[in-house]
Amino acid sequence: MPQYRRRGRGEPWHWCRNCSGYPRNPSDEVLWSEPQYGIMCGECKAKVADGTCEA
Repeated sequence: MPQYRRRGRGEPWHWCRNCSGYPRNPSDEVLWSEPQYGIMCGECKAKVADGTCEA
């Protein structure tokens, strides 16, 4: 199960650890299920589509 992370309100949600924008700060917002609000990272979506996402 992926961990969804974002830096704060208004920022996109990331779930691929190999995304260039994946937040790594312990104070980042974290969800363990797909968010029902906010925007999703385009780079993460592309990595899922081409099979290179490291969730």
